[in-house]
Amino acid sequence: MADMAQEHRCLEMELQRRVIKARMYTDGVTPETFEEAFQLVTIEKAALTRENLVLQDRIAAHVKFQTMLDHDSNEIMQVPCKDSTSAAAEVTKAKAKHVPLNQLKQ
Repeated sequence: MADMAQEHRCLEMELQRRVIKARMYTDGVTPETFEEAFQLVTIEKAALTRENLVLQDRIAAHVKFQTMLDHDSNEIMQVPCKDSTSAAAEVTKAKAKHVPLNQLKQ
């Protein structure tokens, strides 16, 4: 989950760098090249938006899986194990049959 959040931050930083670069590029250009720069920024924005959506889907799938895993593990922890129950019953029976040492015939 931390890797996905880190990747999200990296994509946000990359978007900021590209916007700054596009602004710097457009500051000293003619109107014809401004349109080209605007098209490039629009294309890059669309690509980063798609990447962001994919990342959000991956995060949502991971959270869903983690929630399901937590739920299932909680269910397993609440159900007593059949083997351990029978073993505990046998130990209890053995203790019930136990004769204290002071009552043994000598």
